[in-house]
Amino acid sequence: MKIPKLFLFLVAAFLAIGPLAAPRAHAQVTVGFFYDSLDPYGEWIQTADYGYVWQPTGVADNWAPYTDGYWAYTDSGWTWVSYEDYGGVVYHYGRWTNLADVGWVWVPGNTWAPAWVSWRTSDDYVGWAPLPPEARWHAGFGFNGAVDVTFDIGPGFYSFVGVHDFGAPALGAVIINREQNVNIITNTTNITNITVNNSNVFVGGPSYAKFSALSSRPIPALKLVRQGDAAAIHGAGGKLLAHQEGNQLMVLAPKITAPAGGALPTPPKVAKTLGHVTATHGWDGVKDPQVREKLQAQFKQQAGSSAKEPARPVNPEDLKVVKNKAEGASKGLAAGGATPKTGKSKKARTPSLTDLENAPAKEEPATAGETPKTAKTKTKTKSKKAKTPSDHDTGDADSGTPSKHKKESTDSDLQPFMSGDSSEPKSKKNSEDSEKNVEDRGRESDHPAGEARTPRAKKSDKKPKEEEGNPTPQ
Repeated sequence: MKIPKLFLFLVAAFLAIGPLAAPRAHAQVTVGFFYDSLDPYGEWIQTADYGYVWQPTGVADNWAPYTDGYWAYTDSGWTWVSYEDYGGVVYHYGRWTNLADVGWVWVPGNTWAPAWVSWRTSDDYVGWAPLPPEARWHAGFGFNGAVDVTFDIGPGFYSFVGVHDFGAPALGAVIINREQNVNIITNTTNITNITVNNSNVFVGGPSYAKFSALSSRPIPALKLVRQGDAAAIHGAGGKLLAHQEGNQLMVLAPKITAPAGGALPTPPKVAKTLGHVTATHGWDGVKDPQVREKLQAQFKQQAGSSAKEPARPVNPEDLKVVKNKAEGASKGLAAGGATPKTGKSKKARTPSLTDLENAPAKEEPATAGETPKTAKTKTKTKSKKAKTPSDHDTGDADSGTPSKHKKESTDSDLQPFMSGDSSEPKSKKNSEDSEKNVEDRGRESDHPAGEARTPRAKKSDKKPKEEEGNPTPQ
């Protein structure tokens, strides 16, 4: 029997090429990924309550998390797009807490999310606050509108903007001075709803339909594309900034392998070691005890019995937003044959880093007889010295025992990495520039996700003096 020459040729070709290449696997990333990514932009501190925590250096005195960037709506809900080189790590993994005499610090975690924040809204304002380490992730339960009560999140932790500024491409310029938060928060409701959709964390909150209509600038609605392969991580060069490609938001979201034994390994460099630390809660701006009690009672009444209930499932209508936007863009391209341009100018430009960082702040309408003002930026050089609480830190320090919420938590997101207590802020970043730049940016900007930025000053190798009696790093 003769074997066809073509068959023999195909067999020889297969043997020469070998089996088909296997699909590129996602990287097996350990917590060393955090150390490598964050080392140039801050310092690690050992605490008795939270284990190893990270603090950015070279930031303003009134800096706070989730202020240097903008919000995009994706098929995984509200996603924070940061302009900070370290933002791809600290706003999507782990939680933030504010320590008395130290300031804001990040506590590592191994679950990626579009953001870890609490949401409050009214007809006039939208606000968000970092969730504390005590807010540990349970996929079957999630987080709902009771988070302020459950984790004692006070007014000083929230970043509020007017509804017309919610779509601003640089929110730090329009965040209202936190001194106005007590007046604003009284008329808001907590609408937090973080749950699971298709095995991914979904961050619900403000209605996209409602607040995109109220915003003076369009709020991006994009398909979220998570990249976790080794090549993408290596190609990022240590920077994990999200970037937009058409109607997609590309993010690096490697799966973090929990450390053996559950304890976070010792970072290559530990700037200082602290004993027990006191987390604050954002109530410092409430000087009158009766006002504080009234607000806490209001929060509790709003939460009702929801603290014992899981987060709501994702509304299918919310998932249609991104799909409809994508289909609309495709139809527009098919009909017009060209990519739509933003802004009125034929030579629309992407705002420079100077524009974004020095954009003027807008004043908000008066609430309760007062005119909200945007916060002023206090510049400071990076320092390794412990910082005293800012005007927005709370005076209600925790006792020496961990909070009850910490004791009741048994979650797999943060538990392997921490051992402790509660949280609060160093404030936020705003700017002082001409009103003209903001209007120019509103006409010409299209949310420049992932634009290159000048790296923050690298911390000094000089080791601060350690406190007496502090435990030795393990």
